[in-house]
Amino acid sequence: MGYGAQNAGLLCGIIIGAILGVSGHIALIIVVTILPIPLWLPAHIVMRLLPMTWERRENLYASYSFFALGLAFATFVVGFSTIIINFILYHIPGQYLNWLALPVLPIGYVAYQFKKRQQWLYGTVEILFGIATAFGSTTVNKAFQPTQGFAIISAIYIVARGTQNRVEGMEKKTHESLSTMQDF
Repeated sequence: MGYGAQNAGLLCGIIIGAILGVSGHIALIIVVTILPIPLWLPAHIVMRLLPMTWERRENLYASYSFFALGLAFATFVVGFSTIIINFILYHIPGQYLNWLALPVLPIGYVAYQFKKRQQWLYGTVEILFGIATAFGSTTVNKAFQPTQGFAIISAIYIVARGTQNRVEGMEKKTHESLSTMQDF
């Protein structure tokens, strides 16, 4: 329960975040990220008024919550990472970009630790960053450059790896929950 709604929320958030990130609307990214939070209470009240069983009502509310959280998370990550990537790639002069190579090793190690603990969430973040990289590398007013083609190929690879990590993470969660149930 909830994975379909969460995936739908993530997909909508990716699209909204990419559009808002490319256009540079920081305020709208913040609004779309925060908006689902105050809407939870009215949604809960409306669901209490609908004639349905308590279990169905709670399942519907949980699905809405998963959708809203997925939407907010994906909009925030894709929107702001697209803005940041655009800024780094197109506003900082090339000779000053060498300092970006310094934190690669420690950030990579932190990402590895995060992947070990939360592989499913790591895969989700990986997919979002791959999409943000694709949008960030293609939003130039100039003619298409070969480096943009390499960035698109890299983004495709990142999304493929993220998808594999999500699947493996869900399989691990399923296996862990089954082994926990067998212990009882």
